[in-house]
Amino acid sequence: MLTVAAAGMLAGCGSGFTIVSPPIENIDSTPIKTTAMSDVEAKNWKDLDLQTDTIPGMSVNKAYTEILKGRMELLP
Repeated sequence: MLTVAAAGMLAGCGSGFTIVSPPIENIDSTPIKTTAMSDVEAKNWKDLDLQTDTIPGMSVNKAYTEILKGRMELLP
């Protein structure tokens, strides 16, 4: 009896919850890392980029080299 009640509660909690996933058309084009991460990659994963480095980070290095290129000299 307790199992049935617990299952009912868990099923009720899930209503309204939506699973978010990447668009299916992007799955085959996303690069996959096939080698182990180096020590440098493991320490700096947050700065890396999925497209460039095959490591899902925040693309900080890419922002500095591509987006902010030439603008850093303008900062005080």
